[in-house]
Amino acid sequence: MERHEYRDINFWNTLDKTDFSVIASINNQAISVLIDMMRGSRTLEQYAYECNVSVSTLYRSFTGERKRPFQYEQLLSLYNHRDPDCSVGFEHLLAANGMMLTRDIVKAQKKILKKGGINVTMKKPDKKELKKEKDCRKACAEMKILINQMRGNRDYAQYAFDCSIPKGTLVYIANKRRKTPLEDSKLKALYKNREPGSPVTLEQLRKANFLFLSDKKNNNMEIVLDEVASSDVKEELELPKTTDTYDDFLKDMAFYLMRKPREVLPVVRLKCKDLYKNSQEVKDLLREFRLTTEFAWNKKVTEVKAFNLHQGMLSDTEDKRPEVIEKKLDKLLLE
Repeated sequence: MERHEYRDINFWNTLDKTDFSVIASINNQAISVLIDMMRGSRTLEQYAYECNVSVSTLYRSFTGERKRPFQYEQLLSLYNHRDPDCSVGFEHLLAANGMMLTRDIVKAQKKILKKGGINVTMKKPDKKELKKEKDCRKACAEMKILINQMRGNRDYAQYAFDCSIPKGTLVYIANKRRKTPLEDSKLKALYKNREPGSPVTLEQLRKANFLFLSDKKNNNMEIVLDEVASSDVKEELELPKTTDTYDDFLKDMAFYLMRKPREVLPVVRLKCKDLYKNSQEVKDLLREFRLTTEFAWNKKVTEVKAFNLHQGMLSDTEDKRPEVIEKKLDKLLLE
């Protein structure tokens, strides 16, 4: 490996967990010195916030209490948000974290064996296998994002139980260790038991799942998805359609009216029976408003809980869907 590659952050951004190994325990003293250099004039709290890393994660290195190395993604974030005048190289962070590139380990191994008179010819890794492994890791990453959006406040064990699938199925995906696609029946179970209001679609799940098949082309994916979609239509035709009761409609309406001025309640009450019988649009919007509002609320609760436990940062983005749906309902019911 050429030395100049170490100075190119684009090189480090292309690596994943298969490209390096942990060969020693973390050196907290070295890590704390490097963090001090990279944060510049910022406080540790400001630097941690910009890097999307909890403050306690950095503090433990300064107090010498950190036992495990930083995750590779955390190191990248710390390095990408370093002070512009800082002279720290990413290879310094990697070494202080107890990590070493796999290729460098192999070279060192060959050098030591050669000194002992043992000439070892290392078998080159199969490019197809490497590509397949990277595709599987990418598929796992995509699936993990969708699963986290669907499970809401439930942990993996509870969500897997609700879907009647093994807990290990989800854990292997979360740890990027799964190598084969999920059966379509499991995708449907994950989708059916998703958190109410989750924006994830069954098609998104299938596209992410298709990434496990690295030897397939995009046009094949479209054909497969079309075939699966047509089978879904057949299933829907065979199933009896369910209709919401008037009580369900009134619950959705009450949820919408909770934050409205008291004066509008008698006006809307007079319209309720007529709307239930004749306006499918209003019924759908009321249901969608309740589900998306509950989903956004549960997501915010989870985020604040993680922040209080120093396990995440507060997001600046908000789900705008409830606000958009509420405006549509206002036009239909109050104007």
